[in-house]
Amino acid sequence: MLLQEDIQVKKDYVFLKFSGIYSGLEGVPELMRTVVGLAISNSLKNILIDLTEVKGKLPGSDAFELGELAAKIWGYNLKIAIIYRPADITGMFENVAVNRGGNVRVISTVEEGEKWLLHE
Repeated sequence: MLLQEDIQVKKDYVFLKFSGIYSGLEGVPELMRTVVGLAISNSLKNILIDLTEVKGKLPGSDAFELGELAAKIWGYNLKIAIIYRPADITGMFENVAVNRGGNVRVISTVEEGEKWLLHE
């Protein structure tokens, strides 16, 4: 189960940090909707999500489904950078989300995420 560790509303984006153990898709769509709510309630369109402390592997089938959900729930109006462990970035989630209209990027450091969110 994923746990929200930290939420910070910064000047140009909302920062969320999660920890816990990834054990499947259960509850993830609700977390995605929470991200939308945080963005709307803070009048921000940029979101930085840190998943580096989430344990467990994301199966390819889950990455595909999560990419579809990200595009559907987040759409293109929210710009979302996801920080993930470099060794576990496969491109599946990002490719599916972007190909279906999402505006997301999976990156390995907070600094890269901030740069993409704020300068591109």
